[in-house]
Amino acid sequence: MFSSENHDDFLVGDWEFTNNKGPCRVLYRSQDIEQKNFLKIENINFEDCDFQGVFTTPIIFKNCSFERCDFGLCTFKRAKFTGCDFTETSFSQCKLENCEFRECQYTRISFSGNETQLPQTLITEPEKFIFGGEAAIRNLPEGKSPIVQKLRFEETRSTLSRSILANLQSEGSEDTFYSVVRTASICEDRARVAKGAYRIHKSGLPFPLRRILPWIWNTAAGLIQCVSALLSLAILLVMGWLNGWGGNLVRVLLVGVVMVTAIAYRMSYKFKLPYGEALIKTTEVFLLFGYTDHSGRNSQDPMLIFTTALCGLFWFALAIPTVVNRLTRTRG
Repeated sequence: MFSSENHDDFLVGDWEFTNNKGPCRVLYRSQDIEQKNFLKIENINFEDCDFQGVFTTPIIFKNCSFERCDFGLCTFKRAKFTGCDFTETSFSQCKLENCEFRECQYTRISFSGNETQLPQTLITEPEKFIFGGEAAIRNLPEGKSPIVQKLRFEETRSTLSRSILANLQSEGSEDTFYSVVRTASICEDRARVAKGAYRIHKSGLPFPLRRILPWIWNTAAGLIQCVSALLSLAILLVMGWLNGWGGNLVRVLLVGVVMVTAIAYRMSYKFKLPYGEALIKTTEVFLLFGYTDHSGRNSQDPMLIFTTALCGLFWFALAIPTVVNRLTRTRG
């Protein structure tokens, strides 16, 4: 991961790349392009470079690579990155205002939850950006635990994913929006798991003996928090996939058809009914308006009827939020 260092041995870049397609250890300053109205940079491989200042000149980076570069403490306005590759590059304490990242790749990048600012910035692959991040654990000060840094980075991911989600309320495609919905939801539960794990890690060993009760309490609370968050994440992943994270109504309808068809087949076999009659009975119970007619003491298999109703409730839990989301969400 990029780490700040003395730039005395860095060359100052002139922003001319005709004869230099692979600048290395170069300092690029905003003041050197203030007089330009526009700048387009293509197929350049930046290595161990630093960008400093407030870049108000619109810049397009196309098919460029940034390896161990530092965007920290600088501001880019109206910059566009298309088809770029970021490897071990730092966005910590960086402000990207009204910028665009399209079809980019991110490997072991670093960012800060609250100090990496992305106002009105569009990232078309938010999942790659968020999960391409990695906790900075190299050259940690003495006493800093790599495990703790990794656990805390989950909270950083969650915070930044919510920021990206807020931007995409009015920008970007539907696919991009639902991608960041998925990412933010997953990151939130992963952050809860990390908090539970951190609580267990922080409790340490129960010595001296007078600490044993607080240790038991903290460890048990941490385990409960981890398990509940993992269960929540598992349910979220299943339900999110089934309804396309709130954006795929057709998939929800198909899920309902498959469930009704399968249960009707079982009911036809169990009750020795014609399949058409079993299908009608299953649909009535599944949609709940016929549950009372087919349940009770006269029911041939109360458990099957009850299970069908539960499946119907599960389907409604998928369908209703998806329909409401599709009808009420407005995009600018």
